[in-house]
Amino acid sequence: MSMRGGTEQAHEHIVHQRGRLQRVVATMATQFVRRKSAQFVVDLRQQRIERSLIARLPLTQQLGDVRRHQRRSRGRLWARSQAA
Repeated sequence: MSMRGGTEQAHEHIVHQRGRLQRVVATMATQFVRRKSAQFVVDLRQQRIERSLIARLPLTQQLGDVRRHQRRSRGRLWARSQAA
């Protein structure tokens, strides 16, 4: 009888451990999902910022081209006025 009682207790102990492990896994899974969703929000925000900077870049380059062209034109006009 003591043998049976020992195996039943061991079996019961294993079942309890299994339940505990399942709870730990479930808790870790929820934490993982929460972290991933928070990271996703941060990544989205960062991408929006980067996209807006990239979208402005061609405009900045174009403005720089216009300013350079204006400076060159002024320089040529100034040189012509000095020569005359």
